[in-house]
Amino acid sequence: MNWIERQTDDECAETILSSIKLERKAVNYMRQFNRSKRFLVKTDGKLKKQDIWAKSTGAEDPISLLIKCGGGDEENMKCAGSTTSRKSAMMTTLMQNLKNCTPNINADCDEKKMPALGEKFDQCASDLMAFQTISTECLKLGDSALVCACYSTPAAKDLYTKGKACSSPDMVAYERGVDKIKDNCVGKFRDCRTYQDELAIVMMACCGEGGECAASS
Repeated sequence: MNWIERQTDDECAETILSSIKLERKAVNYMRQFNRSKRFLVKTDGKLKKQDIWAKSTGAEDPISLLIKCGGGDEENMKCAGSTTSRKSAMMTTLMQNLKNCTPNINADCDEKKMPALGEKFDQCASDLMAFQTISTECLKLGDSALVCACYSTPAAKDLYTKGKACSSPDMVAYERGVDKIKDNCVGKFRDCRTYQDELAIVMMACCGEGGECAASS
């Protein structure tokens, strides 16, 4: 083998190796990109449910039920007819927690708080997916010369250049930012579900099965 053949083989090996590295980068990038998309959908879903704890005219929302249970006056909640017992104080605290649900969820699940996705992430995802598809087909060829020729086509080289320019650290930072907001949003939603569970316990303890405030003895 002369030095020209050796150089050609070395260049071929480098082309294959660098392309495989980029394909791995594409796999990780797309995993993070798609996970971020799912986080956005989940957060938006929680935001759309923010009003289920808000007081309405239907009197079947959690706040209205608690007020009814507490005697009708939310400033002087009664538990079994008492406004001074520990349980009546719990009703007042629960009332405030329920009132905070909608504004807290609205604040922590607002899509405006999400880090900007930007067109560059969408474009990178598109380019990397396209390169990953080409790379998979190239590697199926088996013979190194054919694989090199496949990676050396104008389309493959163009996508390689574009994919190489995509920043993995930027994608990681974006995913972490979305994940943090998603966790805060889901946490606030979970808190409100807990308050809703507490409501059933309080109503049973203070009002019985009918949900009406019992008269003081």
